[in-house]
Amino acid sequence: MSRLTFITLLSIISILVAIAFNHQQKPTQGTAQISGPQNAEPDFYLLNAKSVEFDQSGKLRYRFNAQQLDHFPKGDYTLVKTPDITLFHNDGTPWYINARQGRITAGNESIKLWDQVVIIRDSQEEPMKMETRTLTIIPKQDIAKTEQDVVITNRAGRIDATGMITYVDENRMELLSNVRVRHEPIKIRK
Repeated sequence: MSRLTFITLLSIISILVAIAFNHQQKPTQGTAQISGPQNAEPDFYLLNAKSVEFDQSGKLRYRFNAQQLDHFPKGDYTLVKTPDITLFHNDGTPWYINARQGRITAGNESIKLWDQVVIIRDSQEEPMKMETRTLTIIPKQDIAKTEQDVVITNRAGRIDATGMITYVDENRMELLSNVRVRHEPIKIRK
């Protein structure tokens, strides 16, 4: 082997060893996403968080309470423990919504709740309780919706359905499929 060939081969091997060593020292993109503290851990958290929002005229729109909020910068979302939300209808009727877990997207565009979601409309004329596994709230549109099974109870009886969209501003809801209604007999006193 000539001296020039030997030096060229040695140089190529040295470059390959340096590249391999450098590659081992840098975390791969997948590893950084899993183990990097900026991605795997929250950048801040709040305990016993409370928030209130008013509309442009100063009327109360909603109240939000939670046991704990954990914000994650990667994806800009917040995980919520025991969210408790009160939405107010235009006539002042409160809708109480709570669950065990939740997730809020950036800018409060949507709030997804899961694990024992309960919604109560506190109205003298038509009180109502709704229960489901998941619920997505879109605050700017005053909409709450689910694709899961929902059980609705009121003074007249019980409604079971799959999927629901609730229009809080309009004080109405749309049941999407498999609707079953059971009316309780009303006792008339003489």
